[in-house]
Amino acid sequence: MIGELEHSYELLDGMLPGTWAIGAGYSTNGEVSGMAFDPAHGYLFQLEQLVYRECACDEDDTQGLAVFAGYYPRFRSGRLPAESVGDSFVAGLVYEGLIPGRDQDVVGAGVAWAELFQGGTHQESVFEFFYKVQIAPRVSIQPDLQYIASPSRIFRDALAVGMRFQITL
Repeated sequence: MIGELEHSYELLDGMLPGTWAIGAGYSTNGEVSGMAFDPAHGYLFQLEQLVYRECACDEDDTQGLAVFAGYYPRFRSGRLPAESVGDSFVAGLVYEGLIPGRDQDVVGAGVAWAELFQGGTHQESVFEFFYKVQIAPRVSIQPDLQYIASPSRIFRDALAVGMRFQITL
């Protein structure tokens, strides 16, 4: 079960919109792959904020730089499945219309960290970079690059390369 409260707001007379959210979740006891686990609960805190708008005179123009961050603490009351995730956080930057003449393109970079319960260092970090190219009004393609550092120090670092193709109907 999970619930969230979200609030949208604007800074500088409406020129820099933002959103914050808080929430909570609860999972009951159960069994995964033959391993029993106890109930657990967690929280979420998220923030998204436009920090720079290219054309401050036009509130319909969404070009600019936004930041985001999220923190997700998890509290266990006993055994958790070996593959589960504890506390985690994410943060990053997103810029829409960075390249002149490519107003709908989006470039972004972010970092994520998670506590793991597999032994080793009990943590891993992920660094991501993407560029979403708007090919047509309803069609985009997005190359994505992720570097996964020290996955619990049990596995070797990894590089993931992806491509997303999107058609909006």
